[in-house]
Amino acid sequence: MTITLIGIGCGHKENMTLQALRAIEEADLVIGAARLQQDLKDLTEGKETVSAYRAEEILQILENRDYKKAVILFSGDISFYSGAGKLSALLDRSDVIKAKEGQILRLPGISSLTAFCAALGFDMSALTLRSAHGRDCDIIGALMEGTRTFFLTGGKETPATICRAISEAGLGDTRVWIGERLSYPDERITACTAGEAAGMSFAPLSVLIADRIPLRRRSLPGIPDAEFIRGKVPMTKQMIRMYPSSWPCAAAMYTRSRRIKMPRTCAGRTGPCSAAGTCLLQKARRRNPSWVCPALTKYLSAAAADI
Repeated sequence: MTITLIGIGCGHKENMTLQALRAIEEADLVIGAARLQQDLKDLTEGKETVSAYRAEEILQILENRDYKKAVILFSGDISFYSGAGKLSALLDRSDVIKAKEGQILRLPGISSLTAFCAALGFDMSALTLRSAHGRDCDIIGALMEGTRTFFLTGGKETPATICRAISEAGLGDTRVWIGERLSYPDERITACTAGEAAGMSFAPLSVLIADRIPLRRRSLPGIPDAEFIRGKVPMTKQMIRMYPSSWPCAAAMYTRSRRIKMPRTCAGRTGPCSAAGTCLLQKARRRNPSWVCPALTKYLSAAAADI
């Protein structure tokens, strides 16, 4: 008995790998969401097909049906924000599947990220990746990473609602690219500003890339380092001097009060910071001189928004 998890790509069958096509051709049971079944109906004709997409439901079907080769269809790639991960874990723990000596195979597909970046000529390794499909997504926080940001959309979060959030944050001039129904004959790619896209409508199968936001350098409280006449005498940096050592880290306390997620390794999350107000991640500067304390960055950004 063989169970194969397949990423079928963006949707059109010509977007699939030869491995995936061969696995579907040899299967006697095909499971997947109704949309995926509809897209591949000419490949599954004469086979037993079941419309399902929830991991628990699929596992129950696999445990209670007789078959030699079953395939489970997933959109995009099974390793990129896919339900295949949860199903894989359930299959690995299933005593029924183990008793049937089931072999689990996993075949990748071309994700919407890959297809969209290829169409635009973008290097996807330089992007910040976020999913707003059925999960909470800090849209503005992602843009503050300083790189272009890719958003998977779906459900309540559409390209228009994401662009509306960007515009309401005063970033309506941000350049965005929206890809609709990638790989299908009616594929459409739109390039405009977030302010313009906020008033448009887009197909349910859409993704979005927002351009990087130039981050303004914010000044810190206190006397700048350059104002001191000290020659070669070592001196504590301004970022450290701005906090008395007995105080909790102001950045950590402020972001915590605003319920902004803090780095787990931040010493100031629960009490006085043992590094006199700076994040212990300061060690990262040895590897990356341009590194800035993420707690402090969020603190300055949120505090500026309140002024």
